[in-house]
Amino acid sequence: QEVASNIVTQIPFYHEHGEIDNFFKGVLKKYPYITSIQIHIDPHGSDLPPLDYFSYPNDTAKSDSRNRFDFSGLNQVPASAGSNSEPLKPYWTEPYRCTACQQIVSVYYLPFKYTAPDDPHPLTGFVACQLSLDFLKGIIEQREIGKKAFAFLISAKGIYLTHPMEELIMERSIFHLPSDVFQGDSAFITENFLTGRSPVTVYPTPLNNVRSWAYPSKISENGWVLTFVIPYSELYRDLNILI
Repeated sequence: QEVASNIVTQIPFYHEHGEIDNFFKGVLKKYPYITSIQIHIDPHGSDLPPLDYFSYPNDTAKSDSRNRFDFSGLNQVPASAGSNSEPLKPYWTEPYRCTACQQIVSVYYLPFKYTAPDDPHPLTGFVACQLSLDFLKGIIEQREIGKKAFAFLISAKGIYLTHPMEELIMERSIFHLPSDVFQGDSAFITENFLTGRSPVTVYPTPLNNVRSWAYPSKISENGWVLTFVIPYSELYRDLNILI
């Protein structure tokens, strides 16, 4: 989000000076987890048609290479996101597997409107940053959470984005947990877990189905939920020692 916001503030300058190409190169080099960027510019009050620039790492900014990029996630953006009624409403797409890079990605969409002091005609458009979730997987897996605990990430719709059992990623939903993993109603998952309200007792397969706590932590910006799973025995180990 911060990267997209910085791009928005600098677009007018680089657009005016014809330096979109170098601008793209700098951004993609600095942030390797961004797999591609699209910038749409609509110069109102001029004879110029709307412009679309696309780029990915080690490439140059092009206005004629749309077919080389998979921004299909933008189809999820509500029509009102860039309307006059809600002119600057950002949006995170539900993650999907990019056909171009074969990675799990999500697109952050940020519309903008800029009016120069000496020009009554606004410059409008949007920035779309395609973010690879592979780097998130690495960060989550590298975190040390106790001796046997683990963490995973799910989307706002409950789809696994990371998990120790890789066959679940993008293929299974937390709403369809096996009975030996979660002995409860999926409605509880919807009402409490996905909102980050309360932990859930589970018997996870990666921990050989031992009784464990699953603690949800909701990410407010996109509704994703980062979950930490820790066995009861480890959670209450120090308390048992005292007793």
